[in-house]
Amino acid sequence: GYIVRRLLLNPLKKMSLIVNRVGEGDLDVRVKSSSSDEFGLLASVFNSTLVKLKNMTSTRDELEQEITERKRIETELRLSEERFRAIFNAAPDSILVWDKDHRYLYANRTAMEHIKVTQDQILGRTIDEVLGYAPEFSKTWKERVDQVFAEGKALEMCDATPFRNRIIYSESTISPLTNDEGEVIAVGAIYRDVSEQKEIEEAAFASWQMLQEVLNTIPVSVFWKDRNLVYLGCNMGFAKDCGISTPEMI
Repeated sequence: GYIVRRLLLNPLKKMSLIVNRVGEGDLDVRVKSSSSDEFGLLASVFNSTLVKLKNMTSTRDELEQEITERKRIETELRLSEERFRAIFNAAPDSILVWDKDHRYLYANRTAMEHIKVTQDQILGRTIDEVLGYAPEFSKTWKERVDQVFAEGKALEMCDATPFRNRIIYSESTISPLTNDEGEVIAVGAIYRDVSEQKEIEEAAFASWQMLQEVLNTIPVSVFWKDRNLVYLGCNMGFAKDCGISTPEMI
């Protein structure tokens, strides 16, 4: 009985204790055995299995951590993109991005409203396809996109473009968009329609010219100064009194 207990029952009892510890999550425990009998072989196989199991568990944990981190980054990127999209869509200026083939990669809400298209009608289409109703305008913008791609430098433009019996006045900044290596991968533009502002300025200038003509016809000298007593203008009568030929010279 002693020999059976020593050779069989005691090792099995030790193995049972080890198995219980593994069941509790301890994968660092090992079966100690220096014998070369069946139990020694079993202990060796069991220990080898524990090593593999620990490695598999570590790999699984690392994979789960990697997946969790990737999801976190994806969520942050999505939220960041949504914030920037909201900011760009709220901008009063048109914001546009093209690739080398003149295809629209991005257009904010203001740009789509200005061109009178939807997102499906502009993204992925070329300048010619979107601005086909204004071939000269389309040609001008393609040339500008090509120039920025070629030179890698920003352009600032002021335009007066004839369109449907009126003139469209605009101001634009066209800039290269580069990757980490400095390669131009796209061209972006911020476009502002200043036609209404220009019309107001022209109307104000026309009103001023009319007032100047009225002032020039009255028989008395008229002038005006700022708070520092610097002359800002006068009528023709005051100009003659000062010995100058036109009110602009005051």
